[in-house]
Amino acid sequence: LSASLSEPFNTATSAAYPLCAGYAWRLHHRLSLSRWHRLMLSVTMAMGVGSMIFHGTLRYWAQLLDELPLYAMAVLAAATLRQRASRAPGVQPLAAAWSAFIAAGLLLSERDSDVHVSFRGLMTVTFSVAFVYIFTAGSVAGEEVDAARGGGDGATLFRLTFVSFVAAILSWIADILLCRELQALPLGMPYPQLHALGWHFGTCLGLLQLFCLMLLHQHCVRDGLEASVRYRAGLVPLVVATAHEP
Repeated sequence: LSASLSEPFNTATSAAYPLCAGYAWRLHHRLSLSRWHRLMLSVTMAMGVGSMIFHGTLRYWAQLLDELPLYAMAVLAAATLRQRASRAPGVQPLAAAWSAFIAAGLLLSERDSDVHVSFRGLMTVTFSVAFVYIFTAGSVAGEEVDAARGGGDGATLFRLTFVSFVAAILSWIADILLCRELQALPLGMPYPQLHALGWHFGTCLGLLQLFCLMLLHQHCVRDGLEASVRYRAGLVPLVVATAHEP
């Protein structure tokens, strides 16, 4: 099997995304998941499948199957955080339509065309804006949770989310910039697989923590109900409702 896959280790660890999304969906399905929560989990599953195809083939069309769901996830998460205090869909439909527009522009244009380059540049800029907004709004959302129910669950979830993503990004950068050095470590030390273990697992965990933060905010702040957060292995969160809607 490894002989037929371009990057077998990266391909295998990409399966963490659909597994993690399925875990979140199964354990939190009783907490009134909105259509946007379910869409984000579905996009995360698609991202994992796309990542597996890309790392298994290293083809550009497969790279888009990896990148476009990641982009959609960032835009949808930013839009959902923007509307975190409202039951109305607000900007989420626009975010979904925009993500589909970017995907169509990239998938239907030639890689070397001006149209494709323009859409890729637009995707890069708007992804960066969405990413910054997620952490800005996520910090505020955590504070709102703690103000509404007391304790520090909101701040803790945001802090864990931030650390997970920073660690993932640093792993991704180090894997690119120090590739030769990491492949020639002293004393016969194995290649550390920073992309597979750092980027894949770090972003997967960060997405789960971010999802739980948004879910906790919806339950405690928007709906005024009671919930708490439990952790498995000290890092994997689970939102537990102590009061449901009648």
